[in-house]
Amino acid sequence: RGLVVLGPTQSFYEETLANVRPPSLASRLAEALKSAVAKLVPETLFHETLKDDGVTQPVNNTSVISLLWVDGPRCLFTGDAGIPALEQAADVLDQVSIAAGGIHIVQVPHHGSRRNVGPSVLNRLLGSIGQTEPRGSAIASVATQGEPKHPAKKVANAFRRRGYPVRVTQGRNSWFYADAPPRD
Repeated sequence: RGLVVLGPTQSFYEETLANVRPPSLASRLAEALKSAVAKLVPETLFHETLKDDGVTQPVNNTSVISLLWVDGPRCLFTGDAGIPALEQAADVLDQVSIAAGGIHIVQVPHHGSRRNVGPSVLNRLLGSIGQTEPRGSAIASVATQGEPKHPAKKVANAFRRRGYPVRVTQGRNSWFYADAPPRD
């Protein structure tokens, strides 16, 4: 109980940091093409199009992932972590016997970018799809200005399918409480 840093490990951080470079033009064009093709198959709550092939910048995988565990509720904070960093955090959760779906509040990584999560890591962290009742809550911190591109619809749906409906900040406050009276 308390605050546990789940990742990155020092060796993973140093290895990842060594690969931090700005994206090339070729990689940006490949991402744009992949995004255009993905739009041909519509995302719905009942049809998952999120894939395990999301790749983030190495610097994202240096984000600190932490678990705050006070009394019963467990809160998972992910920063901008991508799939490799989240997989390592899931390994640590397995080691401390926190089962998939044992998180009460989870921060959606990197504002809800589709590149930061995939079905496999979400299954490990949140449990499998098909939940009809909420297991917990997810929160995506997103900008207040302009047209919101985050969270990606496929990411929000993926969290919801696993019992974690997503709340979006967009300049609004959100609060969670356990066994406490409501306040103004």
